[in-house]
Amino acid sequence: MRRRELLLVALIPVIFTMRSVAMECDRDCATQCTNINDPELLLPDLVSAIPSEVRVTRQGSHRVVLFTSSAANIGEGPLILHGKTVQGPNGPTSVAVQEIFKRDGSSCVRDAGTFEFHPSHHHFHVDNFASYQLRKDDPYTGENVAESTKVSFCLLDIAQLRGFQEPRVVQSDCLNQEGTQGISAGFADVYDWYLPGQLIDLDADPEHPVPGGTYFLVNVVNADGLLWEKDDATNDNLGWATVRVTASRVGPVTPPTPTSIPTVVPTAVPTAVPTVVPTAVPTAIPTAQPSPQPTQTPSAGGLRHSPHAPHVPHDPFLGPRPRLPHRPHAPHGSLH
Repeated sequence: MRRRELLLVALIPVIFTMRSVAMECDRDCATQCTNINDPELLLPDLVSAIPSEVRVTRQGSHRVVLFTSSAANIGEGPLILHGKTVQGPNGPTSVAVQEIFKRDGSSCVRDAGTFEFHPSHHHFHVDNFASYQLRKDDPYTGENVAESTKVSFCLLDIAQLRGFQEPRVVQSDCLNQEGTQGISAGFADVYDWYLPGQLIDLDADPEHPVPGGTYFLVNVVNADGLLWEKDDATNDNLGWATVRVTASRVGPVTPPTPTSIPTVVPTAVPTAVPTVVPTAVPTAIPTAQPSPQPTQTPSAGGLRHSPHAPHVPHDPFLGPRPRLPHRPHAPHGSLH
């Protein structure tokens, strides 16, 4: 899905709505946003959906938590970010410029972080967009025992939210350092569990691995408050799910060395081979009985629940899982 979105940007022309034409303005000459509390601003409102497809597995000798995360925009306006190259102390860098629509059809802009080139995904991401944490005791105030270095996103409209009918107005171009990316109002961006960086390493610190137990997997969007939105409180931008972690066992397990080698007593060899008496051949072949048929035929397209599958909670914005369109498997280092 994400691969298709990226390729469509490069291959086919897009007809923008009248509002999205404002994204083609010269950002250097645009009006600067000065007051986040201006009632004329159509601000986005970012929320993190409940982490889904959560699983604990191993990569080499390390335990890792894999998960799918979703960032949704439930605000009045789209989240729009343009890249702008500037000269920094260490050379050229790409500033993320947030464009915010107004009720009269105009817009204003402000600097809101940076774009960075992601070497595993091979395109540009919005830096410091999300935070992945593993907390104990409480998802909001509990101790943070582990976190992920995956904090950047290439922002795309992947799935439309339940109850929203607004059209898509952001056409993302993550392949271009000065491209536009974002999330339209009523849409969500989704990063599947198999994509690079969608994990928390439980054994990142070999001296202090995460002990076994039940924890809260927490996803937070706009954790640093770099983006202007309607409500940027952490509790509003946070989604969480519980995850059970087993105790660490790093490296191969060496069996204990026995203190003595027990004597092996050979089995006695029989003195004679017993005579095999053949079984009598039946005089008639019995009639094969048909297998009993099920009393109820399962519905077509029904999902079979595995007793070993983790419970996936209902999400108020995206609906019960699985609901979002899933991208085909994308190997590390490829576009997705």
